[in-house]
Amino acid sequence: VDRYAPFKEFGIQIASEEKMSLAQLSKYKYHLDIGGGGGTTWFGTIEKLAMPGVLFHHVTSSKDYFHDDLIPWTHYIPVNEVSFVFPS
Repeated sequence: VDRYAPFKEFGIQIASEEKMSLAQLSKYKYHLDIGGGGGTTWFGTIEKLAMPGVLFHHVTSSKDYFHDDLIPWTHYIPVNEVSFVFPS
């Protein structure tokens, strides 16, 4: 089963074997921090917080040690990882 098939129908490439550098990532306006299934790490979250742009961070009961120090709508925009829709 190709779990990326629905995205491919719309011409959206989800998976890539190439990894972007932090310099390349920092050029983007929006940063998405979704956990689970090898998603994000605590270090990845810190790196995204340090970049220019807006960080959309998933809301979950699982937390890393620094999450209590982050303030929603100040440090990041909280999103539900199940029903997230990109802003237009």
